[in-house]
Amino acid sequence: MCGIVGFSYPNRRVIKQMADSLKHRGPDGKGYFLDQFVSLGHRRLSIIDLKGGKQPLFNEDKTIVIVFNGEIYNFQELRLRLEKNGHRFKTNSDTEVIVHAYEEYGPNCLKYFNGMFAFCLYDLKKKLLFLARDRFGVKPLYYHINANKQLVFGSEIKALLKNNTVKTAPNSPVIRQYLSQNKIPEDQTDTFFDNIYKVLPGHYLVWQNERLSVREYYSISILSKTIKESTESESVLIHKYQALFKDSVRLRLISDVAVGSCLSGGLDSSSIVANVDNILKKTGNIGSSVKGSLHCFSAVYNDKTIDESYFIKEVVKGKRLLAHYTFPNAKGFKKDLGNLVYHQDEPTETIAVYAQYCVMRLAKHKVKVLLDGQGSDETLAGYIPYYRHFLLDLIKSGQIVQLGIEIAFGYRHLKRMLTSYLKLTKGQWHSRSFFPDNTSRVNYLKKSQMSLKERLWSDIEHTLPNVLRYEDRNSMAFGIEARLPFLDYRLVEFAMSLPSRMKLRRGWTKYILRKSFSDILPPKITWRKNKLGFSVPDYQWLVSNRYYILKVLSSSTAKSQNYFDQMEAIRLFNLMCQDKKNGFYTNYFWRILNLTLWLQVFFNQ
Repeated sequence: MCGIVGFSYPNRRVIKQMADSLKHRGPDGKGYFLDQFVSLGHRRLSIIDLKGGKQPLFNEDKTIVIVFNGEIYNFQELRLRLEKNGHRFKTNSDTEVIVHAYEEYGPNCLKYFNGMFAFCLYDLKKKLLFLARDRFGVKPLYYHINANKQLVFGSEIKALLKNNTVKTAPNSPVIRQYLSQNKIPEDQTDTFFDNIYKVLPGHYLVWQNERLSVREYYSISILSKTIKESTESESVLIHKYQALFKDSVRLRLISDVAVGSCLSGGLDSSSIVANVDNILKKTGNIGSSVKGSLHCFSAVYNDKTIDESYFIKEVVKGKRLLAHYTFPNAKGFKKDLGNLVYHQDEPTETIAVYAQYCVMRLAKHKVKVLLDGQGSDETLAGYIPYYRHFLLDLIKSGQIVQLGIEIAFGYRHLKRMLTSYLKLTKGQWHSRSFFPDNTSRVNYLKKSQMSLKERLWSDIEHTLPNVLRYEDRNSMAFGIEARLPFLDYRLVEFAMSLPSRMKLRRGWTKYILRKSFSDILPPKITWRKNKLGFSVPDYQWLVSNRYYILKVLSSSTAKSQNYFDQMEAIRLFNLMCQDKKNGFYTNYFWRILNLTLWLQVFFNQ
């Protein structure tokens, strides 16, 4: 994992400034390339080929140069294929595979990569910049076209801000949508910064002769129409899922440095660590990545309603796993809030992002690579609202008997959905007091009428990118590379071919995952009913920091902005602090607090 920057003109001083702003992403080294047309910069986090993988990296005749952030997990397989076709390698890095694959296949090389990546490749002969981002957007990439019609790009927005040709301001339409709808535009090219854009997942850019072209090479919407539902038996589907998942974990253990894992005590992370433990039982060690035992990192709390330490201990018991704990709290939240806002670059939907931040900080002292469970919920229907779509599918298809069975077994989901809906509705009503420009509403009706398959594809395309941004910024803030086995594209496409009964059955979410690894997971984990995720005591944290938050809300920044009613926000925050019954305001105050601090950090307001 690394940080990359660049622009389409020569300037050594600025390229160094931009690269240095990403030192947290790449603390192990730096490198630059400049000619009369471009400047490229790189900050390296050494994971593969520690000695030979320095960047920028060239092909044999130095007509192609690359700066790369990410991992190509199938690089060894691709290298063998390219060598048979006459390509000669000088390093053992996955970066060099990209260069030779581009020589062999051109832009179509992207279809051969199984990995997470964002890179810029410069073709000196064609005077062409080729920038690309992975299928699901695990790795970030942003760009700006300045007044001189020059391209500026980087792994994080903060790097672009170090280039004085980049002129920006708060993006008001995006901000208002965030406040009123809690909408983060990770599925759009727009960002919270005006005139700074993101390369979307599954897309690449070509910059040549001062002209930009944007193209899509991997389309979620097209895939959703072309992948057919499997008719194979349950046992065959389970066997295939097991094989794909195990191979995904195997590939993500390839490393020349220590690998660990996040562990929440939930089904997803527990499945990952149980599979690693299974490998360790057979081999003792896993190359250079895992020596004897796997380090696991977890956030735990004194609040028993959200603490998962019991389940974490159940997973660790009797396995080659070493548990490490962090204890996020209100005091630490206040202390770290400025850094959290800075590293995230843009506001976030929820305070829970801070718990992940703490886990990554804990892991920094033991490993440089972490496995994590993101992507399972969106591909295997892990969230409770998916149950509604499942029931609607049964109604539409006339499966009345099965509908009755699912309602009987899934009553707890229906109860939770109703509670969440009432809380959301109440919060939306009161949000009008906060946001006078709150004129647009999310079309919940349209989304609720989707089939289960449509909703899952929609969330992969529109919701998952938010989660991936939080993961990337939190991990890279501490020089940690996060790898996500559930987002191997082969596994995602297979999961989306599964019939609904392999995802939701008799009240169980992620049914195929539970069945696949029930033999290596404790029953208390396999058949656990209460899903928490990264839950945090958000209400308690805000109330405990009441006077600090009132200071922020009373600041000149809050007074000068025109996105929310400052005095009404102060009044309602005091009201919330006085009575927990007003806790439905919590998420709205997080957005206001987050936005105000973001304006201070990035615009000195």
